[in-house]
Amino acid sequence: MILDAAVSGETKTRIMLQANLNHIQIKRYIPSLLSQQLIKQRTDLAAPSQVYTTTEKGRSFLERYREVQLLDVTLRHD
Repeated sequence: MILDAAVSGETKTRIMLQANLNHIQIKRYIPSLLSQQLIKQRTDLAAPSQVYTTTEKGRSFLERYREVQLLDVTLRHD
């Protein structure tokens, strides 16, 4: 998941690898996540690249998502 991959701040390439996405997919999802303020973008001055970091809103979304996943698993076993 992109939000997981970007928690500590990663480049688009690293996010693609960690989230198992291709270039077309990442180009589609990054703008959407930025517009929803789930990730933020900054320029890494040490290397001329963009770094994407999960925002507090994105972390909150991840937490709720995991709760729903856990609930789903629990309900399937009952």
